[in-house]
Amino acid sequence: MDTYHGYGSEFDCPAVYEITVRGEIDLARLYGIEELSLSYQTQKDGSVYTIITGLLIDQAALNGVLSLIGQLQLTIVSVLKIGDCL
Repeated sequence: MDTYHGYGSEFDCPAVYEITVRGEIDLARLYGIEELSLSYQTQKDGSVYTIITGLLIDQAALNGVLSLIGQLQLTIVSVLKIGDCL
């Protein structure tokens, strides 16, 4: 059964990702990826994490987002692929 909807692998197809970054950032700092949504999580110690969630079309798009986060010198805590190919 073709679980990748015609794509070569599970990483070549559109999927929803959740990227957690240390600190509170706003969408304006992530210019060019407005299609993603932001939420915030405050820990018991008062530290804040930004959770960036959204549909990315492939690994190249994911790499672009991660590269932009790196250019902003933000600390990436985790990257999760949520679900299978869409």
